Amino acid sequence: VNSVCDISIAEGAAINFSQVQADTADAWHFSKTRVRMGKDSRFNGVSASTGGKLARHNWECRLQGEGAALSLLAVSVLEKTEQAHHYARVHHEAPNCTSYELFKNILNGSSASSVDTTVEVHRGAQLTVSEQLINNLMLSEEAHANTKPNLTIFADDVKCKHGATVGRIDEAQVFYLMSRGLSGQQAKALLITSFAKSVLDAMPHKPAAEDASKMLLRKLEASGIGLK
Repeated sequence: VNSVCDISIAEGAAINFSQVQADTADAWHFSKTRVRMGKDSRFNGVSASTGGKLARHNWECRLQGEGAALSLLAVSVLEKTEQAHHYARVHHEAPNCTSYELFKNILNGSSASSVDTTVEVHRGAQLTVSEQLINNLMLSEEAHANTKPNLTIFADDVKCKHGATVGRIDEAQVFYLMSRGLSGQQAKALLITSFAKSVLDAMPHKPAAEDASKMLLRKLEASGIGLK
């Protein structure tokens, strides 16, 4: 699969964008989404991915009009030798714009993910507000997660931050749920499912959200790590 999607958002307009990648485990999938945003425009994008032999999602977003606001969320559930990679570049080219990026990966088996994001604040793009967050939930010692959030800033009146986490299930949370009557397996399954649903529930188109949720949660269930 090799796809390109171009989105141009006029002044004051808004786009809700849902992307679901659900190829077979032996598929090669490459997608690129380019977004150009006018004054006071809005873009709300949510992506769900099952990975494959190699899946790569490329985002290029340019906030070209003052007051533009971008939200970009993505979640991947990977197992065995599946791979999913996200590469995002967000350009703040006008003042008083905001961007929020959240990427989540659940990795089992010997799967691999990478997230490489950069927010570039151009000269003159004052009053920029930007946040990047990458969370990886590791369910296997053989899985690999690479994270690389970046900031390139050429303005002096901005609020920008980034962060990344790579870790296992929080045993303190498991203990708390077990103290409320759940078994250890049920507690872990609830935490893993909730980790994915925080992004899936934000998908703007209900039919796509339902398909993505069934696809990823069924995948977790089949692996013995999701809610039944």
